[in-house]
Amino acid sequence: MEKEEKNHLIESTSNLNTESDAHIPKSSTQLVQGKTTTAIAHRLSTIKKAYQILVIETGSIVRQGTHETLIVPKWRYCDLFTYHVKIL
Repeated sequence: MEKEEKNHLIESTSNLNTESDAHIPKSSTQLVQGKTTTAIAHRLSTIKKAYQILVIETGSIVRQGTHETLIVPKWRYCDLFTYHVKIL
């Protein structure tokens, strides 16, 4: 059995300024290509293109899906994403 390659990115962009953060999507696409990747992020731009996003509140998964399925008005993910876009 072949060993699967994995990445674990925990708050990997939390200390970046907005200009540096803008370069991350291109770089991260190459980094995660063909690998199982777990990313924990407060900056939602980091995970927008993820195959599966888990929204966790007080230790429990409250929603899961893609960005497109989670961006529903009045859902917590939508509120967080909208706030994130406003401050950039």
